[in-house]
Amino acid sequence: VDEGLKKHLGKNHGGTVVDPTTGNLYTTIGAKLIRFKPSPSSGIIMEDAERFGVGNFHGLALKSGGAEPSFYFADNERHLVRFHSYGDGLTTDHFPVKSIDPYFTKGGSFNPTDVEIHPESGNPWSFDGYGSSLVMDLFDKEKFFGGKSVFNTAHGGAFYRGNWVVCSRGSGEICTVNSDGKVVDRFLISKGNMPCDIDFFGDFALVGCLRGPGTKDGNYPGAPCYVYHWPSKQLVSTLVPKSARMGKDRSEPG
Repeated sequence: VDEGLKKHLGKNHGGTVVDPTTGNLYTTIGAKLIRFKPSPSSGIIMEDAERFGVGNFHGLALKSGGAEPSFYFADNERHLVRFHSYGDGLTTDHFPVKSIDPYFTKGGSFNPTDVEIHPESGNPWSFDGYGSSLVMDLFDKEKFFGGKSVFNTAHGGAFYRGNWVVCSRGSGEICTVNSDGKVVDRFLISKGNMPCDIDFFGDFALVGCLRGPGTKDGNYPGAPCYVYHWPSKQLVSTLVPKSARMGKDRSEPG
């Protein structure tokens, strides 16, 4: 990894996606987009504050891959979702329609923490985790659900078997929402874990958490990622990618 890049990696607090056509991994740090190639392993900063301005790409979604990819970025500091194409250089910003919820009409700001692309419509959906806790289609003002009365913090999510699955971070829950916008299942991990995001690989789910259940009293170093067999909600494995106390990676069976 380039020495100029290393100084940023410890500050990573954003989204990560893998382009299935190239194997490239993309991640965000502040208003920087970083690309890692699988072979030979290398990392470069593709965009930074000089191009995109000062903000915080808290989440991202890959719209199209290949040599000239395009992305949606959830920027909670600048209160927008930004689209950028490396093919034609097009950059556009997206905002919610304020009339959809009293939170916005009373002056609340849009603070998105994640953005996902609906696999059927292709539209970007934002997760307004630090704002209204609404999950909304940014291209169709009639399609949205959630809010502060439904989710503690709609921090992130993914689409699975025709439903949205949303991480309500503050309550430690992962909620399944049907096509009518109704919560049909609430799966409690732990209030201490604070699940931030979820992704699916077939019937298996990877849940990234902000902290472990014993973090406050120091008994659980590092923030875990849980692997579940999602239909049965059976815990398969607990991964702790980085643990300062232990000084090494750790993996435990469920």
